[in-house]
Amino acid sequence: MIPTAASILDNNSVTATLTGPKTLVMKIEGRNVSILHGELMGLITALALSNPSDNASVLYTDHLNSVCLIDDSRTAVEQQTQLHGMNGHTYYQWILMLTNTNPLKIVYTPGHSTEVSEPAHMNFEAAHYASSAQRYLNDVPVAPIPTFFMDDFTLFSNNDRWIKLNIHNYVAKSQIQCAATLAATTNHERMVLQLYDPKPPTRIFLYARARFRAPDAEWDNTMANELITCTNDKLAEKGIEEISRNNLLATVKSLFTNNASVWPLQYSAYFLGHIPKFDHKILSVKDPDNNMADKHLAHHLAADWHLASIRLAGRIWGDWQQAMVMITNTHRRGR
Repeated sequence: MIPTAASILDNNSVTATLTGPKTLVMKIEGRNVSILHGELMGLITALALSNPSDNASVLYTDHLNSVCLIDDSRTAVEQQTQLHGMNGHTYYQWILMLTNTNPLKIVYTPGHSTEVSEPAHMNFEAAHYASSAQRYLNDVPVAPIPTFFMDDFTLFSNNDRWIKLNIHNYVAKSQIQCAATLAATTNHERMVLQLYDPKPPTRIFLYARARFRAPDAEWDNTMANELITCTNDKLAEKGIEEISRNNLLATVKSLFTNNASVWPLQYSAYFLGHIPKFDHKILSVKDPDNNMADKHLAHHLAADWHLASIRLAGRIWGDWQQAMVMITNTHRRGR
Protein backbone atom coordinates (compact mmCIF):
# COMPACT_ATOMS: atom_id res chain seq x y z
CA MET A 1 0.00 0.00 0.00
CA ILE A 2 1.19 3.49 -0.86
CA PRO A 3 1.43 5.52 1.29
CA THR A 4 1.96 2.95 4.04
CA ALA A 5 0.73 5.32 6.76
CA ALA A 6 -2.52 6.23 5.00
CA SER A 7 -5.59 6.25 7.23
CA ILE A 8 -9.31 6.48 6.60
CA LEU A 9 -10.26 9.14 3.99
CA ASP A 10 -6.64 9.34 2.78
CA ASN A 11 -5.93 8.57 -0.86
CA ASN A 12 -4.00 5.33 -1.21
CA SER A 13 -3.39 2.46 -3.58
CA VAL A 14 -3.39 -1.21 -2.57
CA THR A 15 -2.18 -4.07 -4.76
CA ALA A 16 -2.59 -7.83 -4.32
CA THR A 17 -0.09 -10.26 -5.84
CA LEU A 18 -0.03 -13.97 -6.64
CA THR A 19 3.16 -15.46 -8.05
CA GLY A 20 4.29 -18.94 -9.07
CA PRO A 21 4.44 -20.44 -12.58
CA LYS A 22 2.65 -17.22 -13.57
CA THR A 23 2.20 -13.88 -11.81
CA LEU A 24 -0.95 -11.84 -11.34
CA VAL A 25 -1.21 -8.37 -9.78
CA MET A 26 -4.52 -6.64 -9.05
CA LYS A 27 -5.47 -3.35 -7.45
CA ILE A 28 -8.24 -2.81 -4.92
CA GLU A 29 -10.28 0.32 -5.53
CA GLY A 30 -11.45 2.82 -2.94
CA ARG A 31 -9.87 4.74 -0.07
CA ASN A 32 -11.42 2.48 2.55
CA VAL A 33 -8.89 -0.31 1.97
CA SER A 34 -5.67 -1.36 3.66
CA ILE A 35 -2.73 -3.75 3.36
CA LEU A 36 -4.93 -6.41 4.97
CA HIS A 37 -7.28 -6.37 1.98
CA GLY A 38 -4.33 -6.87 -0.36
CA GLU A 39 -3.12 -9.88 1.64
CA LEU A 40 -6.58 -11.46 1.67
CA MET A 41 -7.18 -10.81 -2.02
CA GLY A 42 -3.94 -12.62 -2.82
CA LEU A 43 -5.17 -15.69 -0.92
CA ILE A 44 -8.56 -15.54 -2.63
CA THR A 45 -6.92 -15.37 -6.06
CA ALA A 46 -4.71 -18.37 -5.31
CA LEU A 47 -7.63 -20.47 -4.06
CA ALA A 48 -9.83 -19.49 -7.00
CA LEU A 49 -7.22 -20.23 -9.67
CA SER A 50 -5.64 -23.37 -8.22
CA ASN A 51 -6.67 -26.86 -9.24
CA PRO A 52 -8.63 -28.52 -6.38
CA SER A 53 -7.54 -31.97 -7.56
CA ASP A 54 -3.83 -31.10 -7.37
CA ASN A 55 -2.82 -32.39 -3.95
CA ALA A 56 0.86 -31.53 -4.44
CA SER A 57 0.41 -27.75 -4.66
CA VAL A 58 1.32 -25.55 -1.69
CA LEU A 59 0.38 -21.91 -1.13
CA TYR A 60 2.82 -19.83 0.92
CA THR A 61 1.68 -16.62 2.61
CA ASP A 62 3.19 -14.28 5.19
CA HIS A 63 -0.23 -13.45 6.66
CA LEU A 64 -0.23 -15.58 9.81
CA ASN A 65 -3.72 -14.58 10.96
CA SER A 66 -5.27 -15.97 7.77
CA VAL A 67 -3.39 -19.25 8.10
CA CYS A 68 -4.60 -19.69 11.69
CA LEU A 69 -8.17 -18.84 10.68
CA ILE A 70 -8.12 -21.35 7.82
CA ASP A 71 -6.66 -24.07 10.06
CA ASP A 72 -9.38 -23.40 12.66
CA SER A 73 -12.09 -23.51 10.00
CA ARG A 74 -11.07 -27.06 9.12
CA THR A 75 -11.87 -28.10 12.68
CA ALA A 76 -15.14 -28.01 14.59
CA VAL A 77 -14.51 -24.42 15.75
CA GLU A 78 -17.35 -22.08 14.69
CA GLN A 79 -16.01 -19.00 12.86
CA GLN A 80 -18.96 -16.87 11.76
CA THR A 81 -19.49 -15.06 15.08
CA GLN A 82 -15.82 -14.13 15.24
CA LEU A 83 -15.70 -13.05 11.60
CA HIS A 84 -18.58 -10.60 11.64
CA GLY A 85 -16.74 -7.97 13.68
CA MET A 86 -13.37 -8.35 11.96
CA ASN A 87 -11.90 -5.90 9.48
CA GLY A 88 -12.10 -7.48 6.03
CA HIS A 89 -14.70 -10.01 7.19
CA THR A 90 -16.25 -10.29 3.71
CA TYR A 91 -12.86 -11.32 2.31
CA TYR A 92 -12.38 -13.84 5.12
CA GLN A 93 -15.79 -15.34 4.40
CA TRP A 94 -14.89 -15.67 0.75
CA ILE A 95 -11.65 -17.44 1.71
CA LEU A 96 -13.48 -19.88 3.98
CA MET A 97 -16.03 -20.64 1.27
CA LEU A 98 -13.21 -21.48 -1.16
CA THR A 99 -11.32 -23.63 1.36
CA ASN A 100 -14.46 -25.74 1.86
CA THR A 101 -14.12 -27.02 -1.70
CA ASN A 102 -10.39 -26.62 -2.24
CA PRO A 103 -7.99 -28.67 -0.07
CA LEU A 104 -5.01 -26.53 -1.14
CA LYS A 105 -2.34 -26.65 1.56
CA ILE A 106 -1.69 -23.15 2.93
CA VAL A 107 1.59 -22.66 4.81
CA TYR A 108 2.86 -19.63 6.69
CA THR A 109 6.27 -18.21 5.78
CA PRO A 110 7.80 -15.16 7.52
CA GLY A 111 7.76 -11.98 5.46
CA HIS A 112 10.97 -10.15 4.48
CA SER A 113 13.05 -13.09 5.67
CA THR A 114 16.77 -13.42 4.92
CA GLU A 115 16.40 -17.20 4.86
CA VAL A 116 17.63 -18.87 1.67
CA SER A 117 14.67 -21.06 0.75
CA GLU A 118 12.00 -21.39 -1.89
CA PRO A 119 9.19 -19.95 0.31
CA ALA A 120 11.33 -16.92 1.24
CA HIS A 121 12.24 -16.36 -2.41
CA MET A 122 8.60 -16.59 -3.50
CA ASN A 123 7.58 -14.14 -0.77
CA PHE A 124 10.27 -11.72 -1.91
CA GLU A 125 9.07 -11.95 -5.51
CA ALA A 126 5.45 -11.32 -4.50
CA ALA A 127 6.46 -8.22 -2.53
CA HIS A 128 8.58 -7.02 -5.45
CA TYR A 129 5.77 -7.34 -7.99
CA ALA A 130 3.25 -5.71 -5.64
CA SER A 131 5.44 -2.65 -5.07
CA SER A 132 6.60 -2.40 -8.69
CA ALA A 133 3.01 -2.46 -9.94
CA GLN A 134 2.32 0.77 -8.05
CA ARG A 135 4.07 2.63 -10.87
CA TYR A 136 1.71 1.22 -13.50
CA LEU A 137 -1.65 1.30 -11.74
CA ASN A 138 -3.51 2.33 -14.90
CA ASP A 139 -2.56 -1.01 -16.47
CA VAL A 140 -3.32 -3.14 -13.39
CA PRO A 141 -6.69 -4.97 -13.40
CA VAL A 142 -9.21 -4.23 -10.67
CA ALA A 143 -9.82 -6.93 -8.05
CA PRO A 144 -13.42 -8.07 -7.54
CA ILE A 145 -15.20 -7.01 -4.36
CA PRO A 146 -17.06 -9.68 -2.32
CA THR A 147 -20.38 -7.83 -2.23
CA PHE A 148 -22.15 -11.20 -1.97
CA PHE A 149 -20.95 -11.51 1.63
CA MET A 150 -21.90 -7.98 2.69
CA ASP A 151 -24.83 -7.04 4.89
CA ASP A 152 -28.13 -6.34 3.15
CA PHE A 153 -27.61 -2.61 3.77
CA THR A 154 -24.00 -1.42 3.43
CA LEU A 155 -22.83 2.19 3.27
CA PHE A 156 -21.27 3.20 -0.07
CA SER A 157 -19.27 6.22 -1.22
CA ASN A 158 -17.95 6.96 -4.69
CA ASN A 159 -14.49 7.76 -3.33
CA ASP A 160 -14.29 5.28 -0.47
CA ARG A 161 -16.42 2.50 -1.98
CA TRP A 162 -17.97 0.08 0.56
CA ILE A 163 -17.92 1.06 4.25
CA LYS A 164 -18.53 -2.15 6.18
CA LEU A 165 -17.23 -1.35 9.68
CA ASN A 166 -16.67 1.70 11.93
CA ILE A 167 -19.46 3.64 10.24
CA HIS A 168 -19.70 6.07 13.16
CA ASN A 169 -15.98 6.85 12.89
CA TYR A 170 -16.24 7.21 9.11
CA VAL A 171 -19.17 9.64 9.31
CA ALA A 172 -17.44 11.69 12.03
CA LYS A 173 -14.23 12.00 10.01
CA SER A 174 -16.22 12.87 6.89
CA GLN A 175 -17.92 15.71 8.76
CA ILE A 176 -14.54 16.95 10.00
CA GLN A 177 -13.19 16.85 6.46
CA CYS A 178 -16.19 18.83 5.17
CA ALA A 179 -15.69 21.43 7.90
CA ALA A 180 -11.98 21.67 7.08
CA THR A 181 -12.76 22.10 3.38
CA LEU A 182 -15.20 24.89 4.21
CA ALA A 183 -12.65 26.58 6.47
CA ALA A 184 -10.02 26.34 3.74
CA THR A 185 -12.10 28.48 1.40
CA THR A 186 -12.41 31.30 3.92
CA ASN A 187 -9.88 33.76 5.31
CA HIS A 188 -8.14 34.29 1.96
CA GLU A 189 -7.79 30.53 1.26
CA ARG A 190 -4.82 30.27 3.64
CA MET A 191 -5.68 26.69 4.62
CA VAL A 192 -6.13 25.18 1.15
CA LEU A 193 -3.70 22.32 1.75
CA GLN A 194 -3.39 21.42 -1.93
CA LEU A 195 -1.38 24.60 -2.47
CA TYR A 196 1.41 23.49 -0.16
CA ASP A 197 3.77 20.58 0.26
CA PRO A 198 1.73 17.52 1.37
CA LYS A 199 4.40 15.93 3.58
CA PRO A 200 3.26 16.33 7.20
CA PRO A 201 5.71 17.44 9.87
CA THR A 202 7.12 14.67 11.99
CA ARG A 203 4.73 14.17 14.89
CA ILE A 204 7.47 14.24 17.46
CA PHE A 205 8.24 17.82 16.43
CA LEU A 206 4.69 18.89 17.16
CA TYR A 207 4.64 17.27 20.59
CA ALA A 208 8.17 18.24 21.60
CA ARG A 209 7.74 21.99 21.41
CA ALA A 210 8.59 22.30 25.10
CA ARG A 211 12.03 20.85 24.39
CA PHE A 212 12.85 23.82 22.22
CA ARG A 213 12.31 26.21 25.16
CA ALA A 214 10.05 28.30 22.91
CA PRO A 215 9.84 31.45 25.11
CA ASP A 216 13.63 31.53 25.51
CA ALA A 217 14.77 30.12 22.18
CA GLU A 218 17.06 32.30 20.14
CA TRP A 219 16.26 32.93 16.50
CA ASP A 220 18.41 35.27 14.50
CA ASN A 221 20.15 35.43 11.15
CA THR A 222 22.72 32.94 12.40
CA MET A 223 20.11 30.23 12.84
CA ALA A 224 18.54 31.07 9.47
CA ASN A 225 21.96 30.75 7.87
CA GLU A 226 22.47 27.41 9.62
CA LEU A 227 19.23 26.13 8.08
CA ILE A 228 20.39 27.22 4.62
CA THR A 229 23.83 25.67 5.18
CA CYS A 230 22.29 22.41 6.41
CA THR A 231 20.05 22.23 3.34
CA ASN A 232 22.97 23.00 1.02
CA ASP A 233 25.13 20.29 2.61
CA LYS A 234 22.41 17.66 2.19
CA LEU A 235 21.88 18.62 -1.45
CA ALA A 236 25.60 18.40 -2.18
CA GLU A 237 25.89 15.05 -0.41
CA LYS A 238 23.04 13.57 -2.48
CA GLY A 239 24.48 14.79 -5.77
CA ILE A 240 21.74 17.24 -6.65
CA GLU A 241 22.67 19.21 -9.77
CA GLU A 242 23.54 22.88 -9.40
CA ILE A 243 20.40 24.32 -11.02
CA SER A 244 18.13 22.28 -8.76
CA ARG A 245 20.29 23.12 -5.76
CA ASN A 246 20.01 26.85 -6.43
CA ASN A 247 16.23 26.59 -6.82
CA LEU A 248 15.90 24.73 -3.53
CA LEU A 249 18.16 27.17 -1.71
CA ALA A 250 16.07 30.04 -3.05
CA THR A 251 13.02 28.29 -1.61
CA VAL A 252 14.51 27.80 1.85
CA LYS A 253 15.72 31.42 1.90
CA SER A 254 12.12 32.54 1.38
CA LEU A 255 10.65 30.14 3.93
CA PHE A 256 9.99 32.95 6.43
CA THR A 257 9.44 35.85 4.03
CA ASN A 258 6.69 36.81 1.60
CA ASN A 259 7.76 35.75 -1.88
CA ALA A 260 5.32 35.31 -4.75
CA SER A 261 7.73 33.03 -6.63
CA VAL A 262 7.84 30.55 -3.72
CA TRP A 263 4.53 30.84 -1.87
CA PRO A 264 1.36 30.15 -3.90
CA LEU A 265 -0.59 32.98 -2.22
CA GLN A 266 2.44 35.33 -2.12
CA TYR A 267 2.54 35.29 1.68
CA SER A 268 4.60 33.02 3.91
CA ALA A 269 2.47 30.50 5.80
CA TYR A 270 5.12 28.68 7.83
CA PHE A 271 3.32 29.60 11.08
CA LEU A 272 0.28 27.60 9.88
CA GLY A 273 2.37 24.45 9.47
CA HIS A 274 2.80 24.90 5.69
CA ILE A 275 5.92 24.74 3.56
CA PRO A 276 6.07 25.36 -0.21
CA LYS A 277 5.99 22.50 -2.69
CA PHE A 278 9.51 21.62 -3.76
CA ASP A 279 9.61 17.96 -4.88
CA HIS A 280 9.69 19.00 -8.54
CA LYS A 281 12.90 20.94 -7.90
CA ILE A 282 14.88 17.85 -6.87
CA LEU A 283 16.87 16.15 -9.62
CA SER A 284 19.65 13.77 -8.65
CA VAL A 285 22.86 13.62 -10.67
CA LYS A 286 24.33 10.48 -9.13
CA ASP A 287 21.34 8.29 -9.90
CA PRO A 288 18.60 10.06 -11.94
CA ASP A 289 16.50 6.87 -12.06
CA ASN A 290 16.54 6.36 -8.29
CA ASN A 291 13.28 8.11 -7.48
CA MET A 292 13.20 6.60 -3.98
CA ALA A 293 16.44 8.38 -3.01
CA ASP A 294 14.92 11.69 -4.09
CA LYS A 295 11.83 10.97 -1.97
CA HIS A 296 13.99 10.24 1.07
CA LEU A 297 15.84 13.52 0.56
CA ALA A 298 12.54 15.41 0.18
CA HIS A 299 11.26 14.02 3.49
CA HIS A 300 14.52 14.93 5.26
CA LEU A 301 14.35 18.50 3.93
CA ALA A 302 10.66 18.81 4.83
CA ALA A 303 11.41 17.66 8.40
CA ASP A 304 14.22 20.24 8.73
CA TRP A 305 12.04 23.04 7.40
CA HIS A 306 9.08 22.13 9.61
CA LEU A 307 11.35 22.02 12.66
CA ALA A 308 12.80 25.44 11.85
CA SER A 309 9.28 26.82 11.34
CA ILE A 310 8.11 25.48 14.70
CA ARG A 311 11.11 26.99 16.47
CA LEU A 312 10.55 30.41 14.90
CA ALA A 313 6.80 30.34 15.58
CA GLY A 314 7.58 29.31 19.17
CA ARG A 315 10.02 32.20 19.54
CA ILE A 316 7.44 34.69 18.24
CA TRP A 317 4.82 33.25 20.57
CA GLY A 318 7.25 33.56 23.47
CA ASP A 319 7.94 37.21 22.63
CA TRP A 320 4.22 37.87 22.46
CA GLN A 321 3.67 36.21 25.85
CA GLN A 322 6.44 38.28 27.37
CA ALA A 323 5.04 41.50 25.89
CA MET A 324 1.54 40.72 27.17
CA VAL A 325 2.90 40.10 30.68
CA MET A 326 4.64 43.47 30.64
CA ILE A 327 1.48 45.24 29.39
CA THR A 328 -0.65 43.50 32.03
CA ASN A 329 1.77 44.42 34.83
CA THR A 330 1.84 48.04 33.63
CA HIS A 331 -1.96 48.27 33.73
CA ARG A 332 -2.04 46.77 37.23
CA ARG A 333 0.51 49.25 38.57
CA GLY A 334 -1.44 52.13 37.02
CA ARG A 335 -4.64 51.29 38.94
